Amino acid sequence: MSGGEVAALTGMTLFFGMLILIAYVLTVVAMWRLFTKAGEAGWKALIPVYNNWVFLRMGDQAGWWSIVSLVPFVGIVGYIFTVIAAYNVGLKLQKEGWWVILYIIVPIIWLYILAFDKSIWKSTTAGTIDSPVSSDSNVAKPAYAPPESAADTDSPEVPATKPPVQL
Repeated sequence: MSGGEVAALTGMTLFFGMLILIAYVLTVVAMWRLFTKAGEAGWKALIPVYNNWVFLRMGDQAGWWSIVSLVPFVGIVGYIFTVIAAYNVGLKLQKEGWWVILYIIVPIIWLYILAFDKSIWKSTTAGTIDSPVSSDSNVAKPAYAPPESAADTDSPEVPATKPPVQL
């Protein structure tokens, strides 16, 4: 390679390296704000894989999907669970379900909108999607729970000594 080619390659490497660094800093700023809004420590946004782990946990998904996301070809499954977590995080910040489309298209804009708007974090929200692999107690509960007693209050009382029906 000639000296000009080496200089061009070095310049391109520095340029793209700076773009990656700027994207990382912008993402950390937004995640730090989102984590503090959700009651998590903001410093967790600084660690690359751990911040995704915390984000998945905020969205009621298993955190280990962040590690699965690093495996080639299998990572798409981890990304799907990250999208589900984004849906749940959006619901917990009083956003409509369709906001997840913005996350799929441009996640950094979705992240900045949720991090810096006036919404308030609600730890449990009806409509969130539970993780199929998580058995934690902090997973969102369904919007409707049947009554605790097994007694049917709508039916009339039937005496226990009624004879069986003969056919």
